[in-house]
Amino acid sequence: MRYKRKEPFRYQFLEPVDGAFVILLNHEDTEKIKRTDSGAMKIIDISPKGMRFKSKLNLPTHKKEFLIEATFSLEGTTLTMLGKIAWKKEENDYYHYGIEGFEDAEREQGITHAVKEYSKRRTDGGGLV
Repeated sequence: MRYKRKEPFRYQFLEPVDGAFVILLNHEDTEKIKRTDSGAMKIIDISPKGMRFKSKLNLPTHKKEFLIEATFSLEGTTLTMLGKIAWKKEENDYYHYGIEGFEDAEREQGITHAVKEYSKRRTDGGGLV
C-alpha cells in the first residue's frame, strides 16, 4: 500500500518530532510477543491512521512481518501508535518509513485532538496537508 494522500486529516511537521519505536515480533500469539530495544525516530507527518517517519535504522521489512509501536509526545501528551510498515525508502543518511496504523476510534480521536492542540500552539510553519 502506498501513502494515503487522500486521507482527510494529515499534519506535516516543519521540524520533525522526536519519538521512539520498538518492534513487536511474534505478534500473532499474544503469549509469545517479543519486544526489541527502543530505536530513535523523527516523525515527519501524522494522521489518525498512520505516520511517516525517518530513522538511521535499516529495518528488515522484507524478511519477516512485524509490528511497530511508536511512542512520542505532543504538547505534554504522550501518544502511542501501533501499526505495520507500509513502505520504506532510503534517502540521504536516513531510512524513511510509512506506518499503516491499527488504531481504534478512541486512539484516533486522541491523536487528532493532540495534533490539533499542537498546531494551535505552533508557529513553525507546519500544517495540514
